[in-house]
Amino acid sequence: MPVMISIVVPAYKAEKFIDKTIESVLKQTYTDWELIIINDGSPDATEARAQAYASDRIRVVSQKNSGVSIARNHGIALAKGEYIAFLDADDYWLPNNLSDKIALFEKYPDADFVFSNFYIGDENLVIREKGPEGTDENMLENYLYWKRAVIPGASSNLLVRKTCFDSGLRFDPQFSTAADQDFCFYLVKNFKGRHLNEYTCIYRILANSMSRNMTVFTKDHIGVYKKAADKHLFKNFFQKQRCFSNMYLIVAGGWWVNGGSKLKSMKFMLLALLHNPGSIFSLMQKLRFSK
Repeated sequence: MPVMISIVVPAYKAEKFIDKTIESVLKQTYTDWELIIINDGSPDATEARAQAYASDRIRVVSQKNSGVSIARNHGIALAKGEYIAFLDADDYWLPNNLSDKIALFEKYPDADFVFSNFYIGDENLVIREKGPEGTDENMLENYLYWKRAVIPGASSNLLVRKTCFDSGLRFDPQFSTAADQDFCFYLVKNFKGRHLNEYTCIYRILANSMSRNMTVFTKDHIGVYKKAADKHLFKNFFQKQRCFSNMYLIVAGGWWVNGGSKLKSMKFMLLALLHNPGSIFSLMQKLRFSK
C-alpha cells in the first residue's frame, strides 16, 4: 500500500522561485503526499503566491520571521505522513524523485532515511553540471572530516521516516547556513541511511545565497563543530584536531574566494595549521585557492 509523504518547504523571500518549486511537487509520479509550506514572515509576495496553490493537500502556514530551522521544525510538527521530505523554496525535484526514493525504502526496509544526488542549476534551473555524489558508507566520519559529500543538498534531498523524529531530532535554531549540516551529523550518527546513485533534484545556485555570507557561514560552521565536540561525536582527540583543521581550511577558502578578505583567510589557514600541521599543504592544494 502507498504511504503518505509530508513535504516541508520553508519559504522566505521566495516569490521569484516558489511557483516552480511547488510545480515540481505537483509533477511527482508518486502521488500520495501532502505539502506543508511554512512562510517564515516573508515581506514579499511569497505567501500570496503559495496560497494560490492551496488545496486539501497543500497547506500554507505563516509564522513570524524566525529562521529556517524553526520553519522546518514547524513543518515537522504539522506533518501527518509516515515519511518527511524536505525541499527548499528555490530548488526543484525531477518527477521521479519521490517514487525512486520510496522504491529504495522498499529495497532496504531497514533504512531510516534515503537520499540521492543532485544537479546544479542556475537561477533559471538550467542544469550546469552534476553535483558531488553522495555516499552511505562511513557517513559520520565523512561528515566530520568534510572531505567529500555525504548527503548532497540535504535540505532538498532527504526523505526520512517520521519515527526518526520521535527521539527529538530537530533542526537547531541557533544555525542557519549550517543547519542542515548540524542536523545530518545527528541523523547519520543515530539512524541508518541509504544512497540512491541517481540524480533526482536540481539545486539552484543564487548569487545572493545564504552560504555566500561568509560572516554567517564562519560563525555557523565553527559553532556546529564545537557542538559536535561537546556532544562527543569525535572518536578521539586526534580525529577532532584533523576535523577542525579541515573545517578551518574550508572557512579560509570561503573568505579567500567569496568573502574578499585574504587577511581573514590567512587567519583561518593558521588555525588549520595549528590544529593539524601535517595536512595543511595537501588540503590547500585540494581547495585550489585562487590568486
